[in-house]
Amino acid sequence: MKHAFTALVALSLAGAPVFAAPPPTRATPALAALQDAAPPASTAATDAARVDFAGAVALYERGDYADAAAAFGQLAAHEPDARRRAELHANAGTAAARAEDFGLALWHLESAGVGTPRDASVQRNLTMVRAWLGEGDVSPDRLPAGWSDSVLLLSARERQLVAAGLFTLALLLLALRRRGRLGRGTTVTAVGCALLGVALLGAARHALDERATHAILLADASVRGEPDVAAESLFRLAEGAEVRVLESRGEHRLIVTADDDKGWVRAELARTLDLGAG
Repeated sequence: MKHAFTALVALSLAGAPVFAAPPPTRATPALAALQDAAPPASTAATDAARVDFAGAVALYERGDYADAAAAFGQLAAHEPDARRRAELHANAGTAAARAEDFGLALWHLESAGVGTPRDASVQRNLTMVRAWLGEGDVSPDRLPAGWSDSVLLLSARERQLVAAGLFTLALLLLALRRRGRLGRGTTVTAVGCALLGVALLGAARHALDERATHAILLADASVRGEPDVAAESLFRLAEGAEVRVLESRGEHRLIVTADDDKGWVRAELARTLDLGAG
């Protein structure tokens, strides 16, 4: 059973609330004081969107954390810009954690990491929520990282820029080689640059395809042998467990765990990450 929060000290909210890092001596810390961060830019937003964002902030400031999480989540679902969507997911994750809805908080924070893969505050908050769920450093409910996941430490825009730079360099080297300004080894170098760019984009696509099946359990769930709520329960998974979705059938999803155990859960309990246009 989860305990009530302790040591929650609210600071003034500037739009994107994040948790402070937990004291290193506490294995399962309460989610501690909030820090300020800049809100998502609203210059390109409509007046209605700005009102909605202000309303979500107002809900958070009043302590209506569940409603604030829902409001920030709705804004994220309709936001096309990856960076702004990630910030809205981070807000929603913060509010959900304050509401002690840790499965939802984990989902929002994991989705935030899609748009801002190296954001220190998002990673800190993920660590704290996982600690609250009792995972520690290594959990049997955590999916293993794929071989190409490291490529996703770059944002989609960064991957495109790096690949474009490699292709441009390859063309430049070939042009200089043709003019006789560089030696024979230049062609090999140019081909290598082009292949590296292709490999980068290919690895990113492979990792994104895998991540598209990555789901978070929003609550404790019985995993059943058939896609039917009356079917035999094979085992149970805890809130926040990470699974892969293999198939969808009606209101159920066939999932597989990190231990390769398979079964069916209700679709609303196993939510795949928000990858946006990533």
